[in-house]
Amino acid sequence: MSPRDVEERLQALREQALGREAQQDAWPRLQRRLRREPWRRAALVAGLVLAVLVVSVAPGLLARRTQPRPVPTVGTPVVPGRPVLAAQIRLDRPFTDVEVGFGATWVAGQGALLRIDQRTNRVVATIPTPLTGTGENASIAFGEGAVWVTSGQANGVVYRVDPATNRVTAAIEVPGGAVRIVVAADTVWVTQYLPERDPTIVTRIDARTNRLLSPVVEAPHMSGAMCDGLDAIWVSSSRSTVSRIDPRSGAVTQRLHHVGIVKAVGGGSLWGTFADNTGEVVRRIDPGTGRVLATIRIPYRWRMAFGLGTLWVTQHTPTTSGRNEPAKMKPGKLYRIDPTNNQVLGRPVPLPGIAPTALAVGEGAVWVGELHGKTLTRFNLAP
Repeated sequence: MSPRDVEERLQALREQALGREAQQDAWPRLQRRLRREPWRRAALVAGLVLAVLVVSVAPGLLARRTQPRPVPTVGTPVVPGRPVLAAQIRLDRPFTDVEVGFGATWVAGQGALLRIDQRTNRVVATIPTPLTGTGENASIAFGEGAVWVTSGQANGVVYRVDPATNRVTAAIEVPGGAVRIVVAADTVWVTQYLPERDPTIVTRIDARTNRLLSPVVEAPHMSGAMCDGLDAIWVSSSRSTVSRIDPRSGAVTQRLHHVGIVKAVGGGSLWGTFADNTGEVVRRIDPGTGRVLATIRIPYRWRMAFGLGTLWVTQHTPTTSGRNEPAKMKPGKLYRIDPTNNQVLGRPVPLPGIAPTALAVGEGAVWVGELHGKTLTRFNLAP
């Protein structure tokens, strides 16, 4: 393109731009028009206000729509229904623990592990475990295709039972006693009973070889409880400290102080008890920070279990009838706590026996046992 062509092109663009400019008297004429026609002025002002609102509010609305909704902390929906008495099973011996697994209900009785058919509510197998029940803290766990039961505080033995044959396949001696038990990451975890020792020893058993693993895991102070969940082992001490243990490495990865004794895991939280100035209360605890998320006042609680989407708590109520008479107990109650609002769900259900010490939830039912008794009570959920 020659210099002359460029000059002509630029001149044409200038003339086009000048043609688009408003005349000098355009704004005065618009003002006079608005004064003569008030409705045009009002419409113009309203339009300007609406434009300002859209510009200021629209980004916030769009940001809210693009933000993800918070993820619920409750992993299992609350199963609707109210607990009703379904059966009372009379056993031939006292027992200390009950758990549900492998399609059956298992009871740690004195000298034997009992298997109960959930369809008939009858004992279908009595498996000899001679040392079980000689203490008061024998417990049951499931994992690696087996049922595991401890002897309790008096003797250190862990029995491995094959649920297919109802026979003991191994009896593993644990120095210092065998009390609470859980199974996680191909490993059986057992708390010892050494009240004079600080720290408490947690023994590990290789579930593939039935041999003790070393080294043992140390937790501060005497152990009060042990449970598993949220990819961790939780060991409580008698001084309200909870140790978090990695189930694969066996290392204590965190300590939560002043939280109480953790007795159940569920709904994305830890659940336990704590003694304050008014007595013992149920606490919901954040597993990551140890922060108390909720306090539920249930006096004289005993056992806890999480199942059917809720926390279950058994309560016992001691009473004294006279100055020189021994303390007596009256029947307690069964509470159900909704983790979505931390409130008691429905009315507490009266228990037929006294001092409930065993509690398990599974297969659509709740199982409650009595302290030093021989009765196991079953509750089903009814509409």
